[in-house]
Amino acid sequence: MSTNSTESETLRDDPDRVMNVGPGTVEIPVLALTELLEATTELNEAAGPRPSAALEAALLRVGAATSSVVLPHIIDTVERNAGPGRELPKFLEYMLAEHLDQPADRPGAHPRNLDDRLYLRWLAHRPIDVDAATIEKFHRRWAARDNNRP
Repeated sequence: MSTNSTESETLRDDPDRVMNVGPGTVEIPVLALTELLEATTELNEAAGPRPSAALEAALLRVGAATSSVVLPHIIDTVERNAGPGRELPKFLEYMLAEHLDQPADRPGAHPRNLDDRLYLRWLAHRPIDVDAATIEKFHRRWAARDNNRP
């Protein structure tokens, strides 16, 4: 099946579009997620400090796609182990510290995942610069989490 550029552009312009291709979720082994993260990191390091504009744009897209796959799993793990009134366990603190200590809106981070990155930092009790309405939204999201789990 071939996809013309108009179809591809339509899919890219609507990131929330759902395509029915079978089951609602696909299990991804932790090893595959780890390899994806490592490969993304290697690509960014290999690009060097001043990649071309085209390479920089491609790296941004790869990073956003990687975050879209990995971030929900990280958030789920942190929701199960931390949040309001519960400190992040030391082993998760150690595993996630490098990521959590970076600003959620750091250069090179795709804006599409900003809300999830802020929510993750809020769960882990990291300082974030958001308004009271956003904090309330995060409280509601955390409170609703158990209703969304199988």
